[in-house]
Amino acid sequence: MTSEQANYRLPVILAVVMTVLAGLGVAVVVPLMFFLSSTDVCQIRPGADRDRESVVGPWGPHQVDHAETIIFQGIEQGMTPFAWQIALATALQESRLEMYANEDVPESLDLPHDRVGSDHDSVGLFQQRPSMGWGSVAELMDAATSAQKFYTALLDVEGWESMSVAEAAQAVQVSAYPDAYEHWAEEADILIAELTGLESWAMCAYEYSPPSVGASGWVAPVDAPLWDGFGTRGGQHFGVDLGAERHIPIVAAATGVVRTSECNTPQGCGEGSREFSGCGWMVVIDHDHYLIPEDAVWDGMATRYCHMQSQPLVSEGEWVTAGQVIGYVGNSGDSSAPHLHYEVHQNVSPSGRVANATAIDPVAWHEDVGAPL
Repeated sequence: MTSEQANYRLPVILAVVMTVLAGLGVAVVVPLMFFLSSTDVCQIRPGADRDRESVVGPWGPHQVDHAETIIFQGIEQGMTPFAWQIALATALQESRLEMYANEDVPESLDLPHDRVGSDHDSVGLFQQRPSMGWGSVAELMDAATSAQKFYTALLDVEGWESMSVAEAAQAVQVSAYPDAYEHWAEEADILIAELTGLESWAMCAYEYSPPSVGASGWVAPVDAPLWDGFGTRGGQHFGVDLGAERHIPIVAAATGVVRTSECNTPQGCGEGSREFSGCGWMVVIDHDHYLIPEDAVWDGMATRYCHMQSQPLVSEGEWVTAGQVIGYVGNSGDSSAPHLHYEVHQNVSPSGRVANATAIDPVAWHEDVGAPL
């Protein structure tokens, strides 16, 4: 978070939230509590009203206002923060968060708007079309109503919760450019963090509780079935694949220092493909001398975590503790479905740089340290 952005927070105070709940009834309380849990990170931070002339990154005041409205409507409809991200990424791609009128839709020109377009009869933040049954022109050029309609359509998409941002957005929008939405996923994530304070919002989409770290100082990075083991499978597999769902928190398997936190896929770290190379968003943690108990002698230990959904939550040089969330399961890099590729390395050089030659079987190692995968 930059210093220029640090003070911008969505003005969600308890009175507003309680008013929303009272107005919408019990049916909304359950899904809201699903992500607004007792964990501190899942509490939308209260604060003074945002300066209405403030900007967030490249987005001007009126664009930030529209982003706030999209998030507020998600809250009112009991949608998870992942749904907010999908909605924001869609609006960013379709309109760059500008309220569009349409020169071929005369009624739209008489309504408040930021810009004028000419694509079919598309109007508004989401470029929704009255002729396709999205609603009236007036409804679609109202930020709150158009966001409500987007979320309602998203709920009709079976399995959207486990899709990528691009897949879910495309299922709603049916765009001629289905891959374009993924480009905006990270920017949407930044807007959510800046406007709500939920910098680690993906944890809020689950009933998450920190794992228990064993006496050895180790813990499984995710609780998920083993998809593929260590060893030969046509080519050497230097780790294991754990079949966790997208956005499940990944934790540090042991205490240590982050040596690598990066995207190492030349094709970029959006939605992955088997045609890509590399781990996508990944983290390497050096556990040399940091393990507990203190008399443990496991010098040269390191772990690697691949295919994360988005930029890791930890940075190079940062100290992390066993069980700390470092990122979220995703499908970036050389990957065909959301999962965690996890590696354990032994006798790693003092630089903490892992190599195929230092990889050992994670299943066997975790059995030995009493933290089975």
